[in-house]
Amino acid sequence: MGTRIKFLSYDNPDSDGLDPIVIDPVERKINNHPMLARWLRADEGMTDDGSKWYCRKSGLALSRFGSPLVQADANFNNQMVVRGDGSNYYYAAAGSGFMPVGGSWSAVAVGWVGDATITATRYLFKTMSQATGIMIEPNIAAYSMGGGRGTGVTLANGPFLVVGGYDSAADKLLAQANSKAGVMSTSGWGTAQQGDAVPNTDASIRVPYTVTAGLWIPAAEIMIFNGLITDDTAHLGIVTSYLKARYGFS
Repeated sequence: MGTRIKFLSYDNPDSDGLDPIVIDPVERKINNHPMLARWLRADEGMTDDGSKWYCRKSGLALSRFGSPLVQADANFNNQMVVRGDGSNYYYAAAGSGFMPVGGSWSAVAVGWVGDATITATRYLFKTMSQATGIMIEPNIAAYSMGGGRGTGVTLANGPFLVVGGYDSAADKLLAQANSKAGVMSTSGWGTAQQGDAVPNTDASIRVPYTVTAGLWIPAAEIMIFNGLITDDTAHLGIVTSYLKARYGFS
């Protein structure tokens, strides 16, 4: 779903009462990349009553389940986050064609693992029926993409930026993370456990997800790409630099 913008000068009577729109050239460049399929940001796309959360790229909507919170968070540079427990309180889109299926895909996301004292599998986002998404566990080297679980990236407890994906040609999982504590994993892309990496077949999404009710997880921003954005290192650098500046990462 596109948006048509008509530019009006300040002295045009049709502009009376309208707030000026500032189009960030970096955001425009990110939005126009041919691989970008979905872009969720907690400060945009919410209906007034909070019942729907619209993707700023595609216009597809996630529906609210329970009472997830949408609030500014000092840990994320005072930007907005969607805070849910992933069991009773979350946003989801079932059967909507939201997630890429059948081949390589990747994601760049900003969030937090939640309470490090609780041992539980939790995802910043995942599909409804398949273990496809970004799985996050405090102080544990673990993640999940493309229906498989792999190791190789350690997330310190706290806000993080993660880049991940599923490479269908190599049948492997990819992940790299940067925490606000300044810990960057550069040990290389991890590989899935033997036989675990499989193509995604579920087009739904749920933000966040956990098997433990009451484990609140904040999600600030999620970009999902058709294909491996890691293959376009220049654009990936633009995306990660934009997110680090926005959310106060070092």
